[in-house]
Amino acid sequence: VQLEKLDNDFLEKTESHQEECLGFSKLARLAMRDEGRALKNNFNGKFEEEHDDVSTSPNVLEGKMVLHPSKRESIMVLVDGTTKNVYSAFDRSDDGNMIKIGKFHKDGYLEWIKGAFTDDGKEKDCENESNEKFPFPTDPDDHCESPIESYKDIVSLLEQISPKDQCQIYDPYYCDGAVKRNLQTLGFPRVHNVKEDCYQVWSNSDAIPNFHVLVSNPPYSDDHIPKLVEFLSSPKMKSKPWFLLMPQWVSKKPYFVDTWDKKAFYLVPKRRYIYYPPKKFRVKKASDVHKKSSPFITIWFVWGGSIEKTNQLYDFYRRSQMKERTLTCNLARSKNALRDLRRKRKRKSCD
Repeated sequence: VQLEKLDNDFLEKTESHQEECLGFSKLARLAMRDEGRALKNNFNGKFEEEHDDVSTSPNVLEGKMVLHPSKRESIMVLVDGTTKNVYSAFDRSDDGNMIKIGKFHKDGYLEWIKGAFTDDGKEKDCENESNEKFPFPTDPDDHCESPIESYKDIVSLLEQISPKDQCQIYDPYYCDGAVKRNLQTLGFPRVHNVKEDCYQVWSNSDAIPNFHVLVSNPPYSDDHIPKLVEFLSSPKMKSKPWFLLMPQWVSKKPYFVDTWDKKAFYLVPKRRYIYYPPKKFRVKKASDVHKKSSPFITIWFVWGGSIEKTNQLYDFYRRSQMKERTLTCNLARSKNALRDLRRKRKRKSCD
């Protein structure tokens, strides 16, 4: 009788424990489902566009190593997994709140808040005496010359605008003169690229040099690119053709999309362009790898001066692609086509 009673007590406790375990398992599944939904909603939600200097209560923070915008060395930051806001990993505001210093965009581009670092541009080991060498303010990290390979990719298109020996090319942004040297090597002797403040030049229409086409790799810092795009859209440009070598993310910026998307087209190099700064123009680095720039993928933005001429240039290059398999660039007609091309290349690299 006592053994039977013990057996019954044991069975009751076992059944109770099983029910308890099943209950906990169900609760765990529900929690995981709800958490998954929350993560999905966070992932699909739109990123904030405002730049708040201080945030009081970030959601889930993740430590991440990123490239310092000025020093070109890795630093630790904290990234809000929901909003993609980037915060200083070590500094806090006077009242103890986290300080926002940037934001990750959907394409992975990290946009820094202007003035987020108090030591920007003040590196003591910089060999470039920019204030003496240039009659305008400069950022040492902008001192990179475009490789001759990038100009080779647009030679056939430039020839459609004007014969080589007659083509007058204007590059408003001066670095170290390699623009003129490279284009002259490729057969274009008439290049205007001098050490002058282009914004001051543009303020006086009479001071703007005569040219057939504007070809430039503008500085990426501050607001140089928006200023250039504004000039391209102004009457001072007189609807002339232009070829701009810029980061791919410019194609998504409102200041470009609102005016030029589906008008200009994109020439996308199959191999990434590598940029090197002129000697004694950049901060000393321990590794040669860190002397290279740009950290962004750069592509050619092309406008023929009119919709008709732009279409002609686009069709010319497309026909050339069909005839010559050795061409080093792909074509995209809009930012959506550029996105599709990027996805196609990613899938191909994974196969």
